[in-house]
Amino acid sequence: MNAGWALFLCALCIWAGYIAGYRRANVDNADECRRLGGFYVGKSIFRCVEVAQLPDPRNPGASAPLDKPGR
Repeated sequence: MNAGWALFLCALCIWAGYIAGYRRANVDNADECRRLGGFYVGKSIFRCVEVAQLPDPRNPGASAPLDKPGR
């Protein structure tokens, strides 16, 4: 294996690890917000508030209301 190919594979692995870590961090934060209403980073605690739900990409014809009717 030449050095160029090894460098390419190394860069590809680093990029894949970054993408997987970024995705996992977002999933963990969203999960903690749903379950606990917040999450922590170091000594700081953050509270989460869901503002609106995005429309379901599997059902593009349906729209999610921003607020419940009758409020």
